Amino acid sequence: MRYTEYKKSKKSEIKLDKKDRTILSILSQNSRLTLSEIAKITNISRDSVNYRINTYQNIGLIQGFRTVVNLKKFNYDNYHLLIQLKKFDEEYIQLLKTIPQIRAIIKYTGKYDLEIALVAKNTEELESLIEKIKTENVQSLEILLLTKDYKTGSMPKSFDNIQIETKDSKLRFKETIDNTDKQLLKLLANNAREKLINLAKELNISADTVNYRIKKLIQQNYIKKFICAINYELINYQTYAVIINMNETKFFENNKNILWAAKTVGKYNTIFYISTKNIKEVHSTMNELKKINNIEYDILIAEEEFKYSYLPNDLNI
Repeated sequence: MRYTEYKKSKKSEIKLDKKDRTILSILSQNSRLTLSEIAKITNISRDSVNYRINTYQNIGLIQGFRTVVNLKKFNYDNYHLLIQLKKFDEEYIQLLKTIPQIRAIIKYTGKYDLEIALVAKNTEELESLIEKIKTENVQSLEILLLTKDYKTGSMPKSFDNIQIETKDSKLRFKETIDNTDKQLLKLLANNAREKLINLAKELNISADTVNYRIKKLIQQNYIKKFICAINYELINYQTYAVIINMNETKFFENNKNILWAAKTVGKYNTIFYISTKNIKEVHSTMNELKKINNIEYDILIAEEEFKYSYLPNDLNI
């Protein structure tokens, strides 16, 4: 899948060694780890880690570092729209990108042409958004309400099976959020690795206070995790979306090819993403699932991602 919102790479595919794969896997689990922390895990120097990460960014392999913000804490519901178009239209994509409530726009080959991830606070807001989205070029539209995440990530376990430990802060915080916290979330949303000192200057507070607030936002579940955006095309991985009706949930956590999975309400009760190097692994994943569930499903092949943010800059929180 290609990322068109960010930097385009001149390379078609790159070769990675074991250290590269481990670093990328670590960043996909927690992209705010320091260079020293990553160096300790990988057993290479801090300078080497820094050089490699800069290289990934310069060649377009890493397209950015994102903070997964829990918008339910701001009374937003999450929806995914599956759209069939009469014809693909760049102007329509540009229209979608201007709508603040739209978090993601992905182009597919398959039964549906586009998947749109959006948020709305109530049915009235959702209906208003649908009116904007459902132009004459839209042939059909399915609405899925996301009710629960089964799995979140940006790299499959098949890429590198390292699992890093999550440290729980010993501090306990009151359930409060102010405008400074909201500004901090906005700053971190599309630059999860921003340095404390830079965040402090932007917010006009101390670096220690920024660090304290980040820990508070994590503990109160405003921040779910820090990840990196990967250009899968450069590592010869293909991403697929599977829309399905099923009951089994443990399958997602154990399967090495699944990136993300969620429970939904609508025509389908589950949606999940598979990322693999070849179609055989997709068939293997689906055959494994069929052993547990007698299921019917649709698979969509991801082509391009035009927008992806867990907290768009112009969304009101």
